[in-house]
Amino acid sequence: MTSSLFVSFELHSPSANYHAVERAIAALGQAIRVHTYFWYLESELSPRDAAAKLWEAMDERDSVMVVDATHHEAGWKHMSMEVAEFVKAHWRPDGLPASGREAPRVSVSGPRRRQSDPETLETPSERGNPTTPRYDIEP
Repeated sequence: MTSSLFVSFELHSPSANYHAVERAIAALGQAIRVHTYFWYLESELSPRDAAAKLWEAMDERDSVMVVDATHHEAGWKHMSMEVAEFVKAHWRPDGLPASGREAPRVSVSGPRRRQSDPETLETPSERGNPTTPRYDIEP
């Protein structure tokens, strides 16, 4: 089933990644740019799967959030803990207060392997932000 997705992303090096992300968005379905880093598209993918596909075109310092306006779901990659917790606490796809429903599941993105040395894990500071852990969400 086709869903209406909104895609928002941030690129640490826009000149290096923007066109790759733009092509990745276009590959997900019919898409139109609303603002430079905000797109609307129709896709068969879930927001979690769409975020994962877009993440493939990004680097470890970038971030992406996909919201499915049709099914009231969201998925993202490399967002701050503050954002993840805020969205979990305030997401109301069914109109119920946060205390009246189960909170979305959050899966933590594990440390990445260095490309130069696949046996060595990167530290958070090597990913561009030494203090902010990054999380992915499954509503």
